[in-house]
Parts: sequence; structure tokens; C-alpha cells
Amino acid sequence: MNIRPKRPFKKDVVIHMDLMLAAMESYHVRHWGKHVVSGRNPAETAGLLWGYVVSRDDMDHVVVAHVSTDTFAKGTSGEVGLNETVTKVKQDVVRKRWPHLSLVGDFHTHPYRNYSEVVQNSGWEFSEGDRDWYESDHTPDSWPGCIAVVMAIGELKRFYEDSQLEAKAVSNNSIRWQIDRFRFWLSGYAIDETGSKDRRRLVVSPRADDANGEHPERPAVYIDVPTINGTNAWFSYQP
Repeated sequence: MNIRPKRPFKKDVVIHMDLMLAAMESYHVRHWGKHVVSGRNPAETAGLLWGYVVSRDDMDHVVVAHVSTDTFAKGTSGEVGLNETVTKVKQDVVRKRWPHLSLVGDFHTHPYRNYSEVVQNSGWEFSEGDRDWYESDHTPDSWPGCIAVVMAIGELKRFYEDSQLEAKAVSNNSIRWQIDRFRFWLSGYAIDETGSKDRRRLVVSPRADDANGEHPERPAVYIDVPTINGTNAWFSYQP
């Protein structure tokens, strides 16, 4: 079932979710041939987001209730792809066992060897390849998700117990924080349907480089993670 909010998508959207541990797992452990190893460069991982959508007059709310890591997703240090067969099987299982949940989107990670690499590459943002996966490789019929989340992670070369970074918003759709010697960035994106009846397509928001308005997008995409940016951060999103 497709639960993508109906057009026109002129409202802000808020993504409510909790912390995903998959990023740390894949950062330390990865598949190498037929073996599982540590000590190699970190590998990207991916998975599915399950929950529900609530549309209000002023905003759309996407609530992520469960995160399911795709153990069959083949990831390298620079890319990862969901296993389409696994996605379909999981959809069938969830539909039968947890009928109140739907596939609302997916997540993947951007792991870097250190903090500097994340900053130099703006690693918390979607790459062009990430956007193309939705806008070029899929259609509204082939991908039902309405949001996507990316988590970047980088290890600090120097770490001081008494000097840790407080959680902070990088932008409306991105937050960053620190746990021990690791820095994390979590960013959320809206995946909407646009185009005419015969030319339906998906579009990703936000898009910072859209100066001429060729890509319709959400006015704003916010991310709400109470365990990171607190329970009061949500109120600042409300008009």
C-alpha cells in the first residue's frame, strides 16, 4: 500500500524517529568475501523504515516506529543497495503480522574514516547518486516510501572525555551529535510524487541547488529525534 501524502505537497513535513544503531555496527564490522571482518574501511549499510503518516492542515508528520536493517544489502565504503526481494518479503510479513504499520521509507549510512572526511565531503547530505536512486531509477509505483534518512559517521582522531559536542541542528533536516570518539549526523528527506498522469515521477526534498524551480519540493523538511535533540525541539518547528 502506498501511503505517500497526496499532492500538492505544499506543506512542511516532520520526520519523527529514534536513533539507529546500524551505523555503528556497519562501521566496525563488514562482509569481506565469504567472511565477516573488522579493521577494514567502514562500509555503508541500509534498511527499511516502518511506521505511519499523519497529514494535518499545516504539516505532514511521518512517524518511524521500527527500523529494519537489510542484512542482504551489499555495501562498500561508497555505496549500498537494498535487496528488492527482501524488501517485498518484509512488506508481506509486516502487512500480515503488523497491519497498522506501512513501509514509510528507507535509510542508509555514510561512513567515513574520520571526522575531517565527513566535513570535507558534507557527508551528511544526499549525494547525486542517492537522489538518482529515487528520481531516475524508481517510479511512484516501484517505490512506496515517502521519506529517506541518511546517517553519517566519522571517528575523531583526538578525543577528550570532558569536551564533547552538544547535539545541534546543522539545518532544518539535519542534526549532529557526539558519542565518545564518534561524531554522527542524521538527515531526513521527503520523497514525493509529482508530474502529470502520464509522466509521474518522484522528487526529493530539500534540494539546495534548485535555483530555477525545476524541481518542486517541500517548503521545509524537519527531523525530530527526541533522544538526540530533546523533547522540546519539536515545538520550534511549529508556526
